Amino acid sequence: MKKAAICLFFAIVLPAIAMAQAPSDLTLPKPASDESKFGSKISRTMTALATSTPEKKNPVRILFYGQSITGQPWTNGITARLKKEYPNADLTVENRSIGGFTAERLMKTANHDLYPFYPDLVIFHVYSNEAQGEHGEIENIISNIRKQTTAEIVIATHHISHEGNAWAQNLHDNSSKAIRELAAKYDCELVDVREEWKQYLADNKLQPKALLRDTVHLNQKGCDLMEALIWRHLRYNKDFPVPHADWIKTVPVQQNKDGSVKIDFIGNRVDVVAGSADKTGTAKILIDGKAPSANPMAYAITRPGKAFEAWWPAVYTISSQKPLLAEDWTLKIAEISDDAKKIKFEISGSKTGPDGSGSSEAKFISQSGRVAIDPKDFTITVSQQATRKKCPSGFEVKWSVVPMFKDVYTAPKSVDPAKPVRTTLVQLIENGHHTLEIIPNGDGAVPVKAITVYQPRIKGDEAK
Repeated sequence: MKKAAICLFFAIVLPAIAMAQAPSDLTLPKPASDESKFGSKISRTMTALATSTPEKKNPVRILFYGQSITGQPWTNGITARLKKEYPNADLTVENRSIGGFTAERLMKTANHDLYPFYPDLVIFHVYSNEAQGEHGEIENIISNIRKQTTAEIVIATHHISHEGNAWAQNLHDNSSKAIRELAAKYDCELVDVREEWKQYLADNKLQPKALLRDTVHLNQKGCDLMEALIWRHLRYNKDFPVPHADWIKTVPVQQNKDGSVKIDFIGNRVDVVAGSADKTGTAKILIDGKAPSANPMAYAITRPGKAFEAWWPAVYTISSQKPLLAEDWTLKIAEISDDAKKIKFEISGSKTGPDGSGSSEAKFISQSGRVAIDPKDFTITVSQQATRKKCPSGFEVKWSVVPMFKDVYTAPKSVDPAKPVRTTLVQLIENGHHTLEIIPNGDGAVPVKAITVYQPRIKGDEAK
């Protein structure tokens, strides 16, 4: 990496700081030249929010994802506004941004953070390896959202930063151009922060530093401006078409006399919406004639634990070469050089047990095949350089394998008509044709009000 690129990286390497802050005296931006289509690419999410009532609380899951800019307090402002504007929605909002993680890093952690969360809406901004003119990593994340989830996407271009640094400005101009193209290609809601930020500075006769607390991070006024620019895209218009409505479908349900259900569906996730009964019981779940646990795709690996005294994970991504078990894992450092470039470690699983040892200098595959780590995915060396805190021998990194399924469905004992109980039976399996069977175990009624099927728009390597 060029020296200038290294400087730019460490300028954006600060941890996420999404904490509460008081509103500033920011002059609000003027309306955009044309706001007629703002919100049109996220109309399914906005319709679910806006049509929620005390009698029907629509569930909506929103994820902020990116690096330190997306970890700043403007995201808290958006969350507070959503809760105030749509008090009747059953709203879940999370921010899983990681400071310092440009797109080539974030596309690895997204395997743990983003796709298993399966949001309805992703609000996304990240820098790429712009020094080399590479934007494929950003496309990798967006295309995988489209392949693995039914989420709608808000994507933002870069604000104005690095005042006086023509090299950085050119990089961010080029990257923003690429983001605009990706937004069009993948049908995302584009917030053209860069152009609107330039206009705001011109309208108010400000220099870029007036909205920054360093060369790139936003100060209070900058956060308020970012919040305003993002918020005006989160709007509901009843006259908008809902282009992504058919990605999530309610499938007609006809329970047999014994309470069983058998349906065919196309997608990679299926939920059951519970009905009500005086005495409820349990049911066996089968997908394609087998328990969901038999599908190796129906497991997710959580984000690995943080590096020593750092804010980012010690390993970018953990994968496997053999079917997984739901269990907890520990990587324990046995030896580490002073510069942290040479690491020896041991691996063990709570069910698998001791599963081999390896080093940061070679690809590691555990004895069971349930853990695979690329040596390039260790962050301990760069974390030690950034924090100037030496990682000690004996340091442990933990993660878990969690089930994305229910082999046995337990019907809820009570159902609030205003807030239906929705249970995901399986997700993240192959996006294709499947058969779902719900077979009561005879210990009580298993009333099924509806089945919801999720079909991501892109299948495998299919182009949009």
